[in-house]
Amino acid sequence: MVLLAACGPRPPVAFNWTADFRTVAGEPFELEDRGLPVLLVFWSPWAQPCMPLLRDIGVLADRAQVVTVMVDAFQPEIDRFVAGDLLVVVPAADTVPARYRVELLPTVLLLDGRGRINVRFEGYGTDMVEAIGQVPELPAKRGED
Repeated sequence: MVLLAACGPRPPVAFNWTADFRTVAGEPFELEDRGLPVLLVFWSPWAQPCMPLLRDIGVLADRAQVVTVMVDAFQPEIDRFVAGDLLVVVPAADTVPARYRVELLPTVLLLDGRGRINVRFEGYGTDMVEAIGQVPELPAKRGED
């Protein structure tokens, strides 16, 4: 599959963690470290290209907060994936993916410290994680200058 990266300007999205996302227990989700960049990964267990991305995206956790948003999933699927190392949240409403203009899974959004979308990656290619890691808006590894 071809990696699609769209870096052009998009209309702003009203970004509200607590209104848009829930923990898997149903509680409002709040980021622990506001002000740091976030890789927001929209995915679903039924979309096969998402699985290799989820396996590999953790290598970027030292450069940004990685938050995975499981869409179109039922509780048994959610429970199975929460046991892993990635932070998994769910949309608070069925309309949340559309508000973030998610039309293809996986979709990865790089958000700046204020929650603005800087870069969007859609689909999956074997070099996707490497391509995300080379985006200038993503800071160097923490502790490196």
